[in-house]
Amino acid sequence: MAYYSYPSPKSLTLTALQSRNSDESWQAIHALRQQCVPETIQLAEKLCRSRNWRKRELGVNVISQLGFWQGKSFVPYGIDEAHHLLTKHLDDPHPLVIAAAIVGLGHRPFPDVLERIAAYATHQDANIRYAVAFALGYYEAPLAVDTVIMLTQDRDNQVRDWATFTLGSLVPQDTPDITDALWQNVRDADEDVSAEAIAGLAERQDKRIIPFLKDVLAHTDQCQACYLEAAEKMGDKSLLPLLLALKDKTQSDADKGYWHNLLDDVIASLQAH
Repeated sequence: MAYYSYPSPKSLTLTALQSRNSDESWQAIHALRQQCVPETIQLAEKLCRSRNWRKRELGVNVISQLGFWQGKSFVPYGIDEAHHLLTKHLDDPHPLVIAAAIVGLGHRPFPDVLERIAAYATHQDANIRYAVAFALGYYEAPLAVDTVIMLTQDRDNQVRDWATFTLGSLVPQDTPDITDALWQNVRDADEDVSAEAIAGLAERQDKRIIPFLKDVLAHTDQCQACYLEAAEKMGDKSLLPLLLALKDKTQSDADKGYWHNLLDDVIASLQAH
């Protein structure tokens, strides 16, 4: 009988380090995260003690999502160790290790470090500010919301994009300050930022976005999916003719994938209203 040999933690570590941010590297990291045994925690701790920043970043990335899925619920493993390692590396000398630790504190929220995370929102490194915009989506305290609002006006497009997504789609509150921040980004020069702002306003059923949705749908051959999702959430039948016209324009496209299926679903939803 043949037995399948699973990659060892050592081989997975080497793969993860060889080409940082490649698909192979992240597959190895995900495989390490699923090995919920004390040896994996020891490995992460050893990597985090390294003088090499790439090894420290890997250790942080492993411990940040070490756990397993039980049905639809994620069960974290090594909670105390994760708290220690992630908070420790908020003071790491390398910005990418700090960013990884902040992202990890989004996956594993610990309220006692919220102020330290928020303090990084003005850091000069965009990777760190991006990590803050990501992590604070998992904290509901007023400080978290206020910090994300500030980041929606960040000078970096990706930071502004993620902060707008966090504010619009992850933050459950609906306040005038949140609405005002989203409206500020509706006409952002970056299309991704604008789309996330409209998606967030659709979540809040702000009818003022209907003219913006009509303008997008009338002047595009294939808009971003979040515009279609916003149209469905608003449920406004006046959008239906534009959606049908969009379907006619893209009917001959060879690649009928997620976007086309979503368009069909939105049309069906509005027709059923």
